[in-house]
Amino acid sequence: MALFNRRNFFGLFGSVAATSACKTVGAGSGLSSEKQNAKYDYIVVGSGAGGGPLAVNLAKAGFKVLLLEAGTDQGNKTVYQVPAFHTQTSEDADISWDFFVNHFKNIDDDKADSKFTPEENGILYPRAGTLGGCTAHNAMITIMPLRKDWDQLAKDVGDSSYSAETMVKYYRLWEKAEYLSDKKRQGGWLSVTLASPFLVVKDRAVTSMLLAAVRSLDKGLLRHVTRIFSAVDLVANPDVNNDSADRDTSEKVVMIPTAITKKGHRNSARELIVSQMGNNLTVLTGALVTRVLFDEQSIANGEPEAIGVEYIVGEKIYQATKNAHPNSGQRSRMYARREVILAGGAFNTPQLLMNSGIGPRADLSKFESAHPEYRIILDRKGVGSNLQDRYEVGVVSDTRDPVEIVKACEFKVDESDECFSQWKNKNGGPYTTNGGVIGIMKKSKPSLPNPDLLIFLLPADFHGYYPKYSENLAHQKSRMTWAILKAQTHNRGGRVMIKDLDPTSRPSINFHYYQDGTGPAGQAYNGDKSAEIDDLEAVVSGIEYVRNMVSDANNVVNVVDKLDVIQGLLSRNKETYFSEVHPGPDVQTRDDVREWVRTHSWGHHACGTCMMGKEDDPMAVVDSKFNVIGTKGLRIVDASIFPRIPGYFIVSSIYTMSERAADEILADAGLPRRIKV
Repeated sequence: MALFNRRNFFGLFGSVAATSACKTVGAGSGLSSEKQNAKYDYIVVGSGAGGGPLAVNLAKAGFKVLLLEAGTDQGNKTVYQVPAFHTQTSEDADISWDFFVNHFKNIDDDKADSKFTPEENGILYPRAGTLGGCTAHNAMITIMPLRKDWDQLAKDVGDSSYSAETMVKYYRLWEKAEYLSDKKRQGGWLSVTLASPFLVVKDRAVTSMLLAAVRSLDKGLLRHVTRIFSAVDLVANPDVNNDSADRDTSEKVVMIPTAITKKGHRNSARELIVSQMGNNLTVLTGALVTRVLFDEQSIANGEPEAIGVEYIVGEKIYQATKNAHPNSGQRSRMYARREVILAGGAFNTPQLLMNSGIGPRADLSKFESAHPEYRIILDRKGVGSNLQDRYEVGVVSDTRDPVEIVKACEFKVDESDECFSQWKNKNGGPYTTNGGVIGIMKKSKPSLPNPDLLIFLLPADFHGYYPKYSENLAHQKSRMTWAILKAQTHNRGGRVMIKDLDPTSRPSINFHYYQDGTGPAGQAYNGDKSAEIDDLEAVVSGIEYVRNMVSDANNVVNVVDKLDVIQGLLSRNKETYFSEVHPGPDVQTRDDVREWVRTHSWGHHACGTCMMGKEDDPMAVVDSKFNVIGTKGLRIVDASIFPRIPGYFIVSSIYTMSERAADEILADAGLPRRIKV
């Protein structure tokens, strides 16, 4: 079966669409017969890292699956295919969904951030509305979560089968580590590779930074410095996703694994979906789901049963889309024999639940009072709460000369661009990478059991997201950034809440950063700055570490220039090669750095807004089987279900949970699991 847009969908399914189109009504309409006669076994809403693989796995098991995606398929676009264009993809008019979020309760605190957009009263948070979801625009970094992430999840949800011993097996189901010879690591569907080390060693600025990074972790590693043309010797552990005993505990310099094929193309959930279409999987793009439909009698009985979804067919319906036209679509319905599975992500899944009458009664009652057609059918106060994210900052330096690795790159889809020509005709060059070739796993303080900072080098000026940030990145040829990412953040105080009942509207999103947030058990900080110390001080320590490393790189650059190891290490450059731009020379004291971090941090791994937990936890939204607590036939499989933010880059955790969810659903349907638990 083909990939359907709205035109050919109505052509092939005209009778279904026509008879099911209707005006918006209250939740449930006594349509249990529609469930029994439904065309599909499962309806999956959202085609990203959670929904896409799940839909494919259910289809492979023999079930009829309908996958609904609000965006369109843009996989044939060059901007999607070229890994180095991922920032452009995040602002592409046909792919991007632009949310503008707040970081603090007081809008004046947000306005102090240079990334603040006055017209939108918030800070840009790029999402993707396209086949593959955010896997179609992300930076493709693919790092296995820490084992302790899974062990903690097992405790949080009261299910020991979520321990690392089991969940690492689910990780291996999707991983295809093409940079290894181990066939056991190549059985999955997502190609993961490492960039060519020669891209690093041929660039003076990058090599100097890499040498400084290695030296920063062990000053005695002079043997590495003397082998500057052997990239493997410069990397302490080339496979950051290995199963070694010290994988989670040791500090190291690593090559960064990315979801890029051997031919230098992005691959994502999209390619998996497309490969399965026609085999029990129907994909409808341009279909914005507006609410879940429930059986009326089940609502009366106190356990709402999902029987289908209502959606609007049309392109650019959702108001986060560039040049949106929300009133141009046609409303339709579709039903599922077995289950409805939501995979819209940390912003859209809670919005969809609230629009469907599931959420915190205290907040939704005003809509019920003002709109007779709206009804709260289930009070789950955790919906929209527990919003979490990383804290990220960028330490940006000017370089004395243009950075060699990007000097000839124009970031254009044009063969006159030397770098594009290399990518298109030779499957080589810098465009076959995401730009972040090397990284450092670092502990913000020595007493920590695991590195809590991922610090990676970019040949660009990257200090967060703001409109047209990708254009500025493309034009800066003499800038380098050490991006600092704080993993396992403690703040759980963010929130997503609908502003109205218009399903095409963007919800209100506030992350309640730092002093506005809450601690690991949900305790309010209440302005006590000592309570935010773990996160804030970790980022500040990361900046100090990077500053020392860049200072050393100014000395190490002599090694690269002169190939004189001893003289280069002992001498001081008379002329500074790297000069700091952000935070900048005026931000020097630790208090100054703290304030700068509070103001300028950002994130892009939103999660937690429909958290998984024990059934007796009033804040839990789904149980350990992904069921929405208090309902039947409704599950959630996306970033919103994590009770605590996992790992370093969240996409690998979502892929893993998607594989686990498939087994839970198959087991409930009477089919065998792929992994024993």
